[in-house]
This record gives sequence, structure tokens and C-alpha cells, in this order.
Amino acid sequence: MTKSKKTVNFTRQSQWDCPPNVGLIVTDEMKRLLDQDGFLNNRNGGEKLRHLYANQSMGLSVEEFSEFGKACMFGILSVVQLIVGRGEAPPLSDTETAYKYGYATLIIAGSQRVVPQPGASQPQHLEVLKLLISCGLPVDVPDIADYVALHHCVLNPSYCQEELMRALLVGGANVDIQNRWGDTPLHNAAMGGDALGADILLEHGASIDIAEGNGYTVRSFYCRTGPAVNAVVEKWLVKRSGKEKAALTGKTCDQCGVAQKGLKICSKCKTVQYCSQECQRAAWSEHKKKCKTFSSSASVTVVPFYSTDAVRNLPADAIQRGFVAGLPTDPVPLSHLRGSHIPKGIPPGGKPVVVKIQVSPFATRPDGSFAPMRVYTQKRDLVCDIRRDDCPDAFDRIFNIIKNQTISGLKGYFVADLVNQAELVVKVSEPLAAQSW
Repeated sequence: MTKSKKTVNFTRQSQWDCPPNVGLIVTDEMKRLLDQDGFLNNRNGGEKLRHLYANQSMGLSVEEFSEFGKACMFGILSVVQLIVGRGEAPPLSDTETAYKYGYATLIIAGSQRVVPQPGASQPQHLEVLKLLISCGLPVDVPDIADYVALHHCVLNPSYCQEELMRALLVGGANVDIQNRWGDTPLHNAAMGGDALGADILLEHGASIDIAEGNGYTVRSFYCRTGPAVNAVVEKWLVKRSGKEKAALTGKTCDQCGVAQKGLKICSKCKTVQYCSQECQRAAWSEHKKKCKTFSSSASVTVVPFYSTDAVRNLPADAIQRGFVAGLPTDPVPLSHLRGSHIPKGIPPGGKPVVVKIQVSPFATRPDGSFAPMRVYTQKRDLVCDIRRDDCPDAFDRIFNIIKNQTISGLKGYFVADLVNQAELVVKVSEPLAAQSW
């Protein structure tokens, strides 16, 4: 009598939130589109395939997976260890489901669908991924549309996105790999507004100059993806150029680099920040050489104009694009509508602020006059326009600085002193780094 082979019993954990078992289906139309040569684009059915790929992958059928695939999907480290330890794991280069997901992709997909619950057994997708990479897991196995695990990381960020991305990249993932549309992971991160994903990819050398099927590079469109991605890309452009970093680059101490909340701004120049008095003292010998106050040569005074145009009471462009594209879009606070906001409660001595000043894409009108520049703070407690007729010299100076000294040529960030509702002093001698708002 032969001894029966012991099997691994898998039980779905009821406290883990997963999609219904709707399965993955590759339609004949999808196959036809995928059989074409070269990258897909708007002329050969690329957008149609994007729709079909997403529509047919709204959920995954657990029954389609092997026991090993299920354990990867749900991040159950003990089961993966048992199967690997007994030598019963399938070849790690294999794929599962009609979409031909590799095991690295299954781990990422699972991390996006399994929601950790307080007090319950927690999924261990990161630990599973690291274990399998140590066993030789290939991390760039493409699915039917040439998406790999790194693409999936930024298509739908998970509870442990950063750790999973870093594990994949350390494990040999190609940071610039392209799918059937020619998208690199950075294309997907930028278009989806995933600033964290973009930051990690750029840290690992991702190119912003690779063209996808329609010819678009990240360099060509990142300015239109929202301020968070914009700030990340420009930070890395400055780093890669070898230039000195701009003032207020991220929420980090200017001396030791620690990232934390509650950093203290230099009271004199208001363009550097420190985590402690010790760091401020240590930096002073160098910082004092360029620490400038709001002098007449370093600043300009502008007259805020508060528009009552009802058309401006629309969401900002990035919010509208996200809504139209079907991207996750948070509710829009009333303060973020385009209408003006007259500041209130300004102290008698004025109020220090950081302002974003935007140049209109159509800077000059047909009659040769200049369109107003938009000014606002992160909290939107000040939202106004600057009109050239009200302050021509100041308008021209700010306009030229944004056009010639910022990477985008469309917007700049500056420290300013809000003296009162009708007077804003902008320090133009040192434009700040692009901020994430």
C-alpha cells in the first residue's frame, strides 16, 4: 500500500478583504490587439486594449490558482515556506491565470487586494517576496500585456508599496522595462499621480526620456500630472544635473537630512529648515554667506487682485483630469476651487507664507497684454491674481524668474510676507524647490 501524498490545505482568511471571484478572461478582441507588432498606441487600438485589460481583470478567481499561487496571493509565509521546503513549488518562472501572472506579480496583486485588519493575522507579502527572490524568483516575468510586477506596484499602490518596490529593484527588476503600450513603470506612476512610486523609481535611475507608443516621454508631460509628481521629478532633475539643491526641497533638515514634521524655518531668510538648534548652529558658517532678508533688492511688492469670476469656481486641472480619466480622486475641498480667497485674520506685523505663482499657459493675449498670474498658499487661505497693470515692474520680475529660472517655466514657489489683503511682498532672490502642492 502506497502512502498518500500529504497536501497543503489552504483556507481563505475571512478577515482579509478580497474581491469577488469574477476571474480573468482574455477575449478574442484582446488577442487580436495583442498580436500586433510594436507598441500599441491611439492609432492601433491601444486605448481599447487598456479598457479591455482593466475590464476583464476587475477581480481574480482564487480557484484558478495553485495552492502555491494562493499562498503568494494572500501573503501566507508559512504555507510558502512549507511548499518550498518540501520541494513542491512549481518552477518560479511559471505563470498562472489566463493573464499569465508571474509569482512576483501575484504577490503584488495580492498586496493590493488583501487589507490588513487590526488584531487579525497579518499578510506577509514582503516576506514572501524576499523569500522567493532568495530562491531565484525572476521578478520581470511579463503578463499577456507585458506588465511586470514593478508596473503593477504603481498601477494600484498597496499597504506596503515602498517595501515591495525596493525588494523588486534590489532583486534585479528592470526599472525601465516597457509593456505593450511602451509604458515604463515611471510612465504609470506619473500618469496615476503616484509620487512615492515615482520617487523610488527615479532614485533607482529610471529614465524620463523613454517614449511610449504615442511618443510621450515622462519629461514631456510630468508638469501636467499634479504638483506632487512634479515636485518629485524636478527634485531628481536637479540632483542628476549636479546643481545645488533648491531651497526647501522636501520636509528634511538642511543640515543632517532627517525627514520629519515640525522643522524650524530660519527666521532671517525663511528658505532653509532645521530639525534642532544644534543643526542650525552647525550649518551657520556656510548658510550665513547666502542668508538674505526681505531687502528691496531681494523682494518685490505685488498688489493682490481677488477675482469674482464664477468660471474660476471649478476644480483645478489635475483634479478634473483625474476625475475624467476615472482615477481615484479625493473629494475637492471648497478651498481648492479656483475662486479667489481673501485672507482673514492677518496679524498687525504681517504673516510669513509660502506662495505658488503660476504663469498662464497663454501668457500673452492676442492684443499683446499679459494674462494675470495666479497666486495661492497650500491652505488656500490666500488665492488671488497678480495683474501687470497693477504692478508692472514686480509682475515682469516674477514672470521672468519663473520663465528662466524654474524647470517647468510655468510655476514657481517663493517665500513671501502677507502684509495685508492689498500688499504681498515676495522674496524673488531665491526661488524655492517645487513643492508637493
